[in-house]
Formats: sequence, C-alpha cells, structure tokens
Amino acid sequence: MQNVSEPGHFSLNGSVAQNECDIGSYNPMYAQSECTECEPGFYCPLKAMTDRLPCPAGKYCGNGSYVPIDCPLGTYSNSTHQDGIDDCLSCLPGYYCDGRGATAPSGVCKAGHICFGGALIPDPVYNNDPTGNKTLITYGDLCHAGFYCPAGTAVMVACPRGTYNPDIGKSSLSDCLPCDPGQYCADTNLTATTGSCDPGYYCTGGAYLPNPINNSTGDICPQHHVCPGGTDIPKTC
Repeated sequence: MQNVSEPGHFSLNGSVAQNECDIGSYNPMYAQSECTECEPGFYCPLKAMTDRLPCPAGKYCGNGSYVPIDCPLGTYSNSTHQDGIDDCLSCLPGYYCDGRGATAPSGVCKAGHICFGGALIPDPVYNNDPTGNKTLITYGDLCHAGFYCPAGTAVMVACPRGTYNPDIGKSSLSDCLPCDPGQYCADTNLTATTGSCDPGYYCTGGAYLPNPINNSTGDICPQHHVCPGGTDIPKTC
C-alpha cells in the first residue's frame, strides 16, 4: 500500500515511504509525487518546507534559491521579492553604497567630490580604484576646477560670474575667489580670470565686465585720473 505523503514531503509512485523536499523546493499539499521548485523572488532555505519565503530587501532570489544573494556594492534594493541582479538599483547620484545587501544608500558623498550614480565609496576620484583592480572609476570624481561640490553633490555647482576657482576638490561658494583687482571674470565656472579690465575703467575686485559702472566692483575712471588697462586704483594725473 502506497504511503500518503505529508506537506513538505513527496512520495514516488509505488513507494511506502515519504521523502523530505530538498532545500530550494517546497510542497504545501498531501499526496504529491514531487516538490515545487522555489519560484523567482522567493527562497526555500530548509528541507521539508511547506511554503516559500519572500526574498528580503537588499537581496535577490532566482529559480530554486535556498540562500538569497546580496545586491553588490554600489547598489541597493528597498523591495522584497526581487528575482535578479537587475532588480538591484544603482546607488543614487550624490550618494554612495559601500555595503553588500544594502536596503538604502549608506549616506551622502563627501564635500569636494561628485557622485554620478552607483558610487561604492563617499570620496571617489576618477582613475583611482580603491579595490586594487586597476579599473577606471566612472561613478565619481573630485570636484572640477571652476566648480564647487557640497556634500551629496550629483551635479557640480559652477562658480558665478565675477569669481574663479583654479583648484579641484572645492566644496563651497566661498572657495570661488573674487576676480582679482584690475581683472574681470565674464563667465561662470572659470578657472582663471578672463582678462584685464578696459582702459578708462578701474576694477576693484569681483568684476564680471571689463568696463564696470556699478561702483561696487569698479567704475569709469574719475576726472583728473588715469586708468590704463588692468587698473585697480585710479592714478592721479
């Protein structure tokens, strides 16, 4: 007489004994000749399981999974029931994900750096791989000259007109230098001054026009004074 198998088990035709479902499978019913392979998005970590478990956030589970697989560095997953590595989300721009199996980004990237997305570390530098694999870092860099990058930067902020910044890795507006006296800075994101202010004018600092008339960054040369090109202080005749 054939034995009737219990849930979590199966019986082969003609068998008088039942067998446990193996890891990676389950069976919720009586009298079954085989167990069901654990479906994608679920896992079955034990023998004789009667139901599958949902794949936890931060991991993914393919067909027949019995151990969920961590989402890799530079990614995270805040949802359950994920069934493949493509369900692991690239770390958000401005953030980094430095742990496997993350359910959220680890934090914001450091000031003075930019993180484009998928960052593994908070302070990436292009072409400097911290893992030693000699691969190019493409997910971030030091903030470029002419810009500044507060913590959590996804898009570099250009230094405004009237300023410039010759250095990389800067983090705040105060790192944008006022245009030098006698010079003007006509555009945003400059790494050097544009040039000397026009003859007949003087520029006291922070000018964005070569011929300022606002009296805050410069003005027309006053009467009884001379102002050659690049003048910061008018000279008396």
